[in-house]
Amino acid sequence: MPVQVATGDKFRDNFGILLHKALVGSSQCSEEEDQRLAEVARHVEQCMYRDCNFQVNKHYKDIARSKIWNLKDSKNPELRENVISGNIGAEEFAKMDSEAMASKERKRQNSIIRKNSLANSIAIVDLKPIPMDDPDPNERKVTFSDRAGNRIWSGSDMDTST
Repeated sequence: MPVQVATGDKFRDNFGILLHKALVGSSQCSEEEDQRLAEVARHVEQCMYRDCNFQVNKHYKDIARSKIWNLKDSKNPELRENVISGNIGAEEFAKMDSEAMASKERKRQNSIIRKNSLANSIAIVDLKPIPMDDPDPNERKVTFSDRAGNRIWSGSDMDTST
């Protein structure tokens, strides 16, 4: 049975209970472990409340829902285990955003999405190779080079050849 925390705010009290249930999960734990997890839940809630300027506002509620959802996520058991074991402290967990709480697989997918988005935002047809000794240095150009610095590419908004 979750330990009741009387903060005086219905949402904060409910969040503390739901956070404790999410930490316990479906496993059976001893009374001592249950008390320890209740204390972790209390500490996380207090840190979040402090970080939200001691206000229960939309930002606080959104963060609270995100924390519970991420702890309950069956595809991300590492997060719950790390919070329970103390590898991720209560204060650190309270400050984590959804990207930081994501599973390794989700982080990998997000990275691929960002890379593809960046690649798609650069119009390859607008890029063309230019020599190092450009005859018109006053023309506005955007230049790119590979990581080794071997090539310089330019896209000009003054280009009238197309």
